[in-house]
Amino acid sequence: MRSAKINILLWATLFLVIFTNAVSAAPSVAIILSRDIIPYHQAVDGIRKAMPKVRFDQFVLSEDGTAEGSLLRELSEGTHDIIVAVGPEALNLLKQVDTPSLRVFTMVLNPEKLFSGQPGFPGVSMNYPPPVMLSLIKKAFPGRGRVGILYSPDLNTRLVGILQQEAECQGLEIRPFPIHSAAGIRSTLQTSGFDPDVLLFIPDQVIVKEKLINYIIEECLFRKIPAVGFNQWFARSGAVIAFYLDYEEVGKQTGELAIRLLEEKTGASAGESPRSLKIVVNSKMAAKFDIHVSKEIILEAAKVIE
Repeated sequence: MRSAKINILLWATLFLVIFTNAVSAAPSVAIILSRDIIPYHQAVDGIRKAMPKVRFDQFVLSEDGTAEGSLLRELSEGTHDIIVAVGPEALNLLKQVDTPSLRVFTMVLNPEKLFSGQPGFPGVSMNYPPPVMLSLIKKAFPGRGRVGILYSPDLNTRLVGILQQEAECQGLEIRPFPIHSAAGIRSTLQTSGFDPDVLLFIPDQVIVKEKLINYIIEECLFRKIPAVGFNQWFARSGAVIAFYLDYEEVGKQTGELAIRLLEEKTGASAGESPRSLKIVVNSKMAAKFDIHVSKEIILEAAKVIE
């Protein structure tokens, strides 16, 4: 009887050791959210689903920045195998951390501007891949080869240049229309030189107000020029199609990147664009203004407004 009890005790001890080692062997991941908002939490859900066998610590930055000092100290101790910054504020904080932990960012638009020449680290941006955008536009509007873009030269010259290069590869032409102020948009639209077949909106500091965007979309529709937006709001506001991201999918892509980095034990600096874009088609507006949208893109669309 005593021998049986000893055996049970030995097995229990062995199980506890194995379990403890397994837990301690699981990678530790710190996630820093820039703000407590739904899109960031959706991205975190994706990260967690892509990394089911890791231990997570999650932090949300305070709006006044009062807790940043203590968080920096905690992260610099290197107790986490990898740290994930969600959003631009978290990325800015993570740049300041002197830590042996691997680092990754996600849900950041134009991350190269935040690094500003400093050594970067990998991540998944919110920058839509130009080849995918243009191929979807070409597929949606057969025969419409001139893609117009209103943009601020000091902010988006580089992006417009990239789009021009990619357009040439796809048999399209980018028609750039530089805008220096919101006041100049009306005169640009009224010139005879404003003759795109499609107008593509890109994130820009000048074209941000809803009334201004609605005005541009309406002017284009009256000329039978379909507008293409970069989130679902544009489609609800009259754009014939709009691209958008599934934030959970962005999170899954980030989690998969983090796993590769943990396996390779390296902090390669290459960033990634989102793997895929979702599309919403405003068929109601297209029909009203007699603008043809291909059946192929309607079938491919995640949402259709009818």
